[in-house]
Amino acid sequence: MVSPQLAAAIGAIRRNWWLVVLPAVIGAAVAGASGLRGPQMYTGTATIDIETTVFTRVSSLTGAERVLRELQSAEYYERVAAQAGSVDAATVQQGLRSYSVGAPAYELRVEYTTSDEGLAASVARAAGEVALEVTDEFNAVERERHQVIVDEADEAMEAIYAEPVDTAWERADLAAKQFGFELNKANAVYMLDLIDSAYSLRDTVAVAEATGERTALANALGGAVLGLVLGLALALMRGRVGAGR
Repeated sequence: MVSPQLAAAIGAIRRNWWLVVLPAVIGAAVAGASGLRGPQMYTGTATIDIETTVFTRVSSLTGAERVLRELQSAEYYERVAAQAGSVDAATVQQGLRSYSVGAPAYELRVEYTTSDEGLAASVARAAGEVALEVTDEFNAVERERHQVIVDEADEAMEAIYAEPVDTAWERADLAAKQFGFELNKANAVYMLDLIDSAYSLRDTVAVAEATGERTALANALGGAVLGLVLGLALALMRGRVGAGR
């Protein structure tokens, strides 16, 4: 059952609906227009290509979702700022956007938007370079595991050739050992190649004029919400005034 107070509030809003709608419309229009009148903005985009087939062969590698979470951390913004050398971490966080493309993801993109075209390119490049470092760090343990196999196979083959062989049996045994070491090394080298090809940063950074539509839409939505709140308050006040007469 609706309380008398709530029923009165709903009635006031219904009777004065135009007071609710009008401020919301005005707020959206004014705030949206302010976004379109802003300075020309530029977006620099660095792209990391993802070799999706690698992840079916090396299931222990870190995927794009985990990398994206790291690209939204305070530590990442600080590293990008240090790499770029021309902005602070707060400015990086304000203008930087990271996202993946595809399902499964075949690209990671980092975008930096600012009014300075040169800065858009340099910060985006720094963000891409640090993002690639992040992927390398995530997969460092898996890579090191296979690198150890390569190094140990080289050491073992060097050791077996240090001892002289005289008989046919010894030569056959040596050949069998060599085959085993080389097979292990070849498998490990193959895995290293896969790991190194999982993520690769493109050489070029794309820079384009950023449209004001997204900013205008966000501003318009915020203005509409504020106008709606104001309109509800006015409608309720008008209802109370009318009820008191």
